[in-house]
Amino acid sequence: MPSADANPVPFAPWEIADIEERRQAEVVRALGQESKIWAGGMASFDAPGSWINQIINAGSDGAVTRDDVEDIARWFAERGAEPKIVITPYVHPSLRRSLAEAGFVLKTIETLLTADLPRREGQPALPPGYSLHMVDKADPDDVERYAQ
Repeated sequence: MPSADANPVPFAPWEIADIEERRQAEVVRALGQESKIWAGGMASFDAPGSWINQIINAGSDGAVTRDDVEDIARWFAERGAEPKIVITPYVHPSLRRSLAEAGFVLKTIETLLTADLPRREGQPALPPGYSLHMVDKADPDDVERYAQ
């Protein structure tokens, strides 16, 4: 794997993805009615139509087969939920291949961009209409505005 030393942030992108995926997997596990470990990640179910019905951090623990994918798709179908699997660019390549073989399709893409804020001086200004605001976690109104 490439070295994180060449990056201006203290973690390599795949390390940040791993930390964030594990955090999100724990959240959906804690909030869902049911959960199970699947392909190194967490499959969670709450109720039909719930945003919690998803798998996070799959493909982080080695190869995933088409049979594995079809088994978890049945687990969601038995609960009346669409199987949704969140992946990062750093998953085991077999997961993407097995998802395609089982008929899964890409529905959305979400990209997380990071910046080392203390180093923003001297960098180009943000585009019109964009701003940076540090959320004051001690201010309930500020936290609520951020959440909204």
